[in-house]
Amino acid sequence: IGISIQDLIDLNILPEIENFGGRRALIISQKYINDLSGLQNIPGLDNLSILSIDSNKLTSIAPRAFEGFNGESLFLNNNNISYIAPNAFAGAP
Repeated sequence: IGISIQDLIDLNILPEIENFGGRRALIISQKYINDLSGLQNIPGLDNLSILSIDSNKLTSIAPRAFEGFNGESLFLNNNNISYIAPNAFAGAP
């Protein structure tokens, strides 16, 4: 069982962006995400400092998966990632 980022958006259950000491953070933890599709559709993605998609069901990262994320911290811990595509982080700092 798993869902995509786009599913969270479509179902209107994407967590709210939080403020941590002036840094904008989106924490999407423990949502059973197994697909990053739709990540680029997150409102305000380009203005986030922190993106946390930890403790989910990710097994792979597709090419350009984080395109549009301009933040400084990305957390993917506690997933089961066994494959990271070439250029997976292209388009992100």
